[in-house]
Amino acid sequence: MSGLFSGANYEPLERVQRQARMRAHDIICIHTMVGSLRGTDKYFKADGWGGTESHFGTGYDGEIIQWQDCGWTADANLNGNRHVISIENADLGTGFPKWNTKDGGAVPAFTDAQIEANARIIAWACREYDIPCELIPDSKPGRRGIGYHRQGVPGHMVADGEKWSNAPGKVCPGDRRIAQIPAIIRRARVIMGQSKETGDMSAEFESAVREMFAGMPASGLAQQLVADHDYRVHHSAPADNAFGQILSVRKELHERMDELAAKLDRLLAAHLAEAETTKATS
Repeated sequence: MSGLFSGANYEPLERVQRQARMRAHDIICIHTMVGSLRGTDKYFKADGWGGTESHFGTGYDGEIIQWQDCGWTADANLNGNRHVISIENADLGTGFPKWNTKDGGAVPAFTDAQIEANARIIAWACREYDIPCELIPDSKPGRRGIGYHRQGVPGHMVADGEKWSNAPGKVCPGDRRIAQIPAIIRRARVIMGQSKETGDMSAEFESAVREMFAGMPASGLAQQLVADHDYRVHHSAPADNAFGQILSVRKELHERMDELAAKLDRLLAAHLAEAETTKATS
């Protein structure tokens, strides 16, 4: 088991390790820096292992720095340090709009490159430490999965939750970024091979078609429907039998296509709503 992610630039804060060993790897916690990647790197290195640090950091362009080997603790989650892997994310400087750093609600959204970088870190850590690639609901002891800093902040945390900060009301990583975490998790699952890309509806539509026409080969759908409606059971006259068969087959086709169209409408509405949410938070 390696504590170093090969996709990151490993830049330890000091040459001699002076942190405690991790006792477990339960949660991957997403933070925001209120700074740039290089600015935060300089800030962390000023105090070395004696100050605050995270395991990872991402820049606006997707650059990934790993400051701490995941076999050792990083001091970004207070009481959760011994079992939480932390990811800091740049939000100031190049690549971001200017915003009021005193207004936590103004934290800009992750860039596309940061979404990808976080997903890559999460996919690696979930594989390496058998962490479920799913969002945790809160910071209660025993949770395993993906979380964000605010879940352990006084004023936001649930009763009996593990305390991850001494700053009451802190909103890290910001509303826009929290709204993007489900997309990061979905992307991490794709990287891990647990699901297909969710940007197109082809897989879901194919599933809907298969469900609607279960048991019928697509290449022989018409023939199967014709066979299901045996013309001999309709009328005695051949002409009436043939006409009745055509009406029966056409009726069933229309019913199935109506069901399929309704299913497609629901899928399309869901994807459009997701796209609008992503647009509103970016």
